[in-house]
Amino acid sequence: MAGPLSGFRILDLTRHLAGPFASMMLADMGAEVIKVEIPPIGDLVRNSGPYFREGESSYFIVVNRNKKSVVVDLKKPGGKEVLLDLASHVDVVFDNFRAGVAKRLGVDYATLAARDSRIVCCSVTGFGSTGPYAHKPGLDLTIQALSGGMSVTGEPGRPPVRAGIPIADFTGAMMAAIGIQSALLERERTGKGQNVTTSLLAGQISLLSYLASAYWFSGKAPAPAGSGHLGNVPYRAYATRDKYLTVDGHTEKFWPLFCKAIGMPELVTNPDYADREQRVRNRHVVDTLIENRLSTRTRAEWLAAFDAEGVPCAPVNDVAEALADPQVASQDLVIDMQHTLGFPFRAIRCPIEFSAHEALEYRSPPTLGQHTREVLTGLLGYPEARVDALEKSGTVGASRKRAKAESAA
Repeated sequence: MAGPLSGFRILDLTRHLAGPFASMMLADMGAEVIKVEIPPIGDLVRNSGPYFREGESSYFIVVNRNKKSVVVDLKKPGGKEVLLDLASHVDVVFDNFRAGVAKRLGVDYATLAARDSRIVCCSVTGFGSTGPYAHKPGLDLTIQALSGGMSVTGEPGRPPVRAGIPIADFTGAMMAAIGIQSALLERERTGKGQNVTTSLLAGQISLLSYLASAYWFSGKAPAPAGSGHLGNVPYRAYATRDKYLTVDGHTEKFWPLFCKAIGMPELVTNPDYADREQRVRNRHVVDTLIENRLSTRTRAEWLAAFDAEGVPCAPVNDVAEALADPQVASQDLVIDMQHTLGFPFRAIRCPIEFSAHEALEYRSPPTLGQHTREVLTGLLGYPEARVDALEKSGTVGASRKRAKAESAA
């Protein structure tokens, strides 16, 4: 595949969401990703509903494009041997097992590095490989709760709310992808691989950022502020006559422009709102004035007024509106693809562009075991007879779904 990571091969032992999202990002950038799945159903998200097409889950499709699927039963005689053979032909072994599982399978860093000092291993876990929670299952919801993120999400006085996007999973994925690329870059300089670890919890704690700093400076844990900000006014979502918009007029640069846009220039000279500190102190009065004013016109009218003055603003889009937004369309962030089973679907492309690569390639997510025979005979050099025997014993599996069309970007 074209891309800056072309030439690197990754053995992907991850499943669910965080790991597969990370390996998909690497695959989008050109790495060859071989996804190992366990029979009979493979990655559990292949069966995650509620939306399916031709038996393929939308949940699986969204995080597994550009990969090859190999089915190996690690409990069968010979299954572990196949796994170790695969590990000896790759640059990176990537897992999201609980602590201790990789070592039991013989694909932990210490074992693999003894055979190949250039190997890079990466593990992304829920809570990390050490500590009292290391062996607990870590899922997006529980990590969002433990990390403090839910305590500052939602409206004041309301129950805790998780972020609508699975940010614990996706942040952990991005940390893993960054770690893998960094280790490969260092290997190019030193010739030596290394072990890379991260966790969903570590990723979420890192996102606390200025909220953690605010706590350390004040001694008070931050509280939820809805769509607003505890130190900025105006800065939040406001209702208009028909729909919601967001606007940020809190700085000394934007406050006069904001007041002009809403037709209330007198607010600029009012001593109660003269600077950000005063506006924060009189937050409820300022917000009430703004709410009453914005309720008189439509969202489109107010967005046009704010844009005319250069005030930061945006509509509060739902998912359908966001995907159809003209700026999203202009960036070609949504791509049309063809599944190997023949049906069309849409996806969100890699959000990174490279000047040295005119376009990245996007291939269909694999059916379960679609590439088992190709990888075992091609990459590992197994004779056809050996693969036949492994299939007959159930040690490896091939796809039972026949491709109807070649995938295309």
